[in-house]
Amino acid sequence: PSNLQIIIGVAQSFGVESETFANVFNGMLGRAFQHGQESTAKPAKARRQPGAPRQPRTDSKQARVLELMRRPEGATLAQIAETTNWQSHSIRSFISTAKKKGIEIATNHVRMVGPNKQGSPGSTTTYFVA
Repeated sequence: PSNLQIIIGVAQSFGVESETFANVFNGMLGRAFQHGQESTAKPAKARRQPGAPRQPRTDSKQARVLELMRRPEGATLAQIAETTNWQSHSIRSFISTAKKKGIEIATNHVRMVGPNKQGSPGSTTTYFVA
């Protein structure tokens, strides 16, 4: 049986007109639900201006990455990966998304002279927030 059928059965067992009881009880449930919705509602956030860059949370990995890139020496993929435990494709995705959100990110690509561990010249890219 449904909850409504159970409520009607209880009302009938007490000799109360089932339809009246069901309507009153349903109204009480509605008010209780509305009160619950109001008590758990979050306060409205301040709206940002259209076109203004979004501000990341200050306690997030993204905020730490941006902090690294704001240093005068910037940050390399290896430094970002060490700080966040992200893989390189995740770091590149973050940088791409940050640029789309209006954060100006500059890169400095340096090609190394001489062979790396695999026998070919290596390179490094440093990222900066302008």
